[in-house]
Amino acid sequence: MTFAPRIAGLVLATPALEVNLMVPGALTRIRMMKKLSPDATI
Repeated sequence: MTFAPRIAGLVLATPALEVNLMVPGALTRIRMMKKLSPDATI
């Protein structure tokens, strides 16, 4: 006999702790954009 409640669903989420950019020059462009517009979002 078990006393655990039945689980109807489960949501799992993780933040992007490490981003691998495969676009050549993307990191340079992002840094330049942040200098030109500090309140810009990516």
